[in-house]
Amino acid sequence: VVENIARKYGVSKGELLDRESDDLAVRVALGETQVVAETKKALTNAGINVASLEEFASGKVDGHKRSNHILLVKNLPYGSSEGELANMFGKFGSLDKIILPPTKILALVIFLEPSVARAAFKGLAYKRYKDAPLYLEWAPDNILSQNPMDGNVKDEKVGEGDARRVILEQAVDGISDVDFDPDRVESRSLFVKNLNFKTSDESLRKHFSEHMKGGRILSAKVKKHIKKGQHVSMGFGFLEFDSVETATSVC
Repeated sequence: VVENIARKYGVSKGELLDRESDDLAVRVALGETQVVAETKKALTNAGINVASLEEFASGKVDGHKRSNHILLVKNLPYGSSEGELANMFGKFGSLDKIILPPTKILALVIFLEPSVARAAFKGLAYKRYKDAPLYLEWAPDNILSQNPMDGNVKDEKVGEGDARRVILEQAVDGISDVDFDPDRVESRSLFVKNLNFKTSDESLRKHFSEHMKGGRILSAKVKKHIKKGQHVSMGFGFLEFDSVETATSVC
């Protein structure tokens, strides 16, 4: 809290924690209240169900179902960045998104697949990040709100459907018939990587539709994030088809 307030108002922590001051406790308490309020607002705007998070933290919902693909990342230093977190957690597999409020009090890391989330939890719990260990916890399963309020979140609903998306890739160029692991072919969606950053939803749909022998594309979406006020492609996207068979054939 002290680091947060000091950086926000451009003062040193020493000035903020002046032992000669007779209102030190009040000053820190007000700072904490402000940080909590800012964090709640940022999380709400990013599509997080803050009420479920508060109930979860208070212990009023013992035994409440936890998410299998969303991690709460706590004990973050104020110098944390979304890019650094993405690099750390992304090493384990595909991320949907990371939500990091400006206050840097905590972050939510949302994975596309539960198996990747489990591997990240095992690999990063208590791992040192900057000057502190990471505290990881499974988020409540209803932590994602239905109504995000700003442009920093993707348009489509985020939920258990994302966790069931699978990566179906053709390992060798020129192979027409690919042996797929039946455990992985459980979705009508394809995860498409290595997209040109100029690729749009429309051009993605058009390219695949021109090479399909049958079936229909239900949706095509290039994943984007906000950078300097602009929607910028992240270089990958998703295609949803009318059946698992169509998705397999197209892949």
